[in-house]
Amino acid sequence: MESGGKLIMFLSRHFEEITYALAALLSLFLGMYVIYQFKRRPLGVQVRSYVETAIGSTLLFLLLFGSTLILAIYWANYKSPYIHFDLYDSISRNANWVREDLTIYLVNDNELIALSCDGNHQEVVFTSDEEPIRQFEFSPHGRYILVSTYKKLFMIDTEEKKDWLVDQVQLPGSEEDLKGSISGISWSPAGDRFSYELSRWSNFGSQAKVYIYDINDRSKKSIDSPTRRLGTLYWDLAGENLYYLKQASSELEERQLVYKLKVYRVDLSDLKVHFVDDIMMEEENFSPIHLSLLGIKLYEPEHGLTFDRLGNQTVLKSRQGYLIGIDRYNYFFYQGKWFRRRLFRVKRDVDTSKKQTMVNAYGEHVLRQIRWTPSGRYVVMDHSYWGILIMDPRRQKVAQIYPYDVNVYGWFSEI
Repeated sequence: MESGGKLIMFLSRHFEEITYALAALLSLFLGMYVIYQFKRRPLGVQVRSYVETAIGSTLLFLLLFGSTLILAIYWANYKSPYIHFDLYDSISRNANWVREDLTIYLVNDNELIALSCDGNHQEVVFTSDEEPIRQFEFSPHGRYILVSTYKKLFMIDTEEKKDWLVDQVQLPGSEEDLKGSISGISWSPAGDRFSYELSRWSNFGSQAKVYIYDINDRSKKSIDSPTRRLGTLYWDLAGENLYYLKQASSELEERQLVYKLKVYRVDLSDLKVHFVDDIMMEEENFSPIHLSLLGIKLYEPEHGLTFDRLGNQTVLKSRQGYLIGIDRYNYFFYQGKWFRRRLFRVKRDVDTSKKQTMVNAYGEHVLRQIRWTPSGRYVVMDHSYWGILIMDPRRQKVAQIYPYDVNVYGWFSEI
């Protein structure tokens, strides 16, 4: 069994060389066969026989070579067990080879840290005294950063190097079971206002209010809604109105399930909620294109909250069209212009504290939050053991730029 494994590894390791050797042997055989036919027959017969032989041999050659080539491409892209490099042995502590002017913002417990792409410069931008930081979000032009814990929301002015408290969940001391959170942050197109939701709940009920915050005078105003809860808010392109939707009903029409959504508009001049229209959809999931059917153009920010963790079989594309991801066999792969290569195997961590189910039986990948940098040249990865890594998948170079596992990371880019 061990010798068979070594043979497979050898074939995989040298599959391209073997393919080229087979193609060369086929070409050599075809050439020798043609020369032999010329020497043993008269000229006229030689020409006719040569044509017939050339056609037949060419077809045979194309068939054999094409089949071998297809097999080689399939093997190299999807089945090759050959690991191109060992991640642990390849990690460098020096990333001076990185050529990208990018600041990475990362959250380590209660600190928001700004880190240069090569790891040479590091600065603590903000510290939360009481709670860990949950997430952060840039304003549309990158000047402001909203930082939220479970109960507090802070604003950072990156130009003035200032920060202040925007809002917090006020919990009466007498009610020990009362909890709260801040969520639903949504920036206006101009980046001078944003909306957010402040929620409180207990064993007896819940309460949620949505506020509009104006950065210019640092004031907030609440939205009074006729419905119990507003839901996700969407800014229009002009920044004058907010829209949200509520599912009213679902019904069967001509054997097709149709969803009825009610559209509401929040006029920011008076913060009153107005009913707009009903939308009938064949799918339950809402898309901004549904409101465009009513002539409403929504603002769609390119910069969301912090990056999501990479799930199984997720594939990410760079600006140049190159692909990275983790396949179902736990290999980290890189696909350039022509070939897809498995670079290394990604380990999994099994959380023994959780009840073992079919979902978590194999654990989570130790590589998380994998993203291309804006230039498309490098890949940034959060490793649960080795912290933040940056890699050039084409040159197979990797370096550690931050030594600790982080909660979340992200960056602002106008690209």
